[in-house]
Amino acid sequence: MEALPALVDSVRAIQTKLVELRTIREEFSDMKAIINNQNYNLKVDDDLKVKKSYFRHVFNAKYNLSFGTPPTPTLPTFVQLV
Repeated sequence: MEALPALVDSVRAIQTKLVELRTIREEFSDMKAIINNQNYNLKVDDDLKVKKSYFRHVFNAKYNLSFGTPPTPTLPTFVQLV
C-alpha cells in the first residue's frame, strides 16, 4: 500500500526539479544575452575593448562559466540519476 504513494511522491519531486532546472536554464540564457562580448564592447571606450576569445577566457577562468552547450543532454542524465 505504501509503494504507490511513494512512487507518486518521487514523480512529483522529479517534476519539481525539472521545473527548477528549466528556470535556471532560462535565467542563464537571459544572462548570456546580457553579458556578451558585443554588449561589453559597445559600452566601453575603444582602449578597453577586448576580443571575443579574451572575453570568454575571463568568464571561463575566473567565474567557471562557459557560453557553449553541454556535449551531452543534461536533463535526461539528471532524470536517470534521480
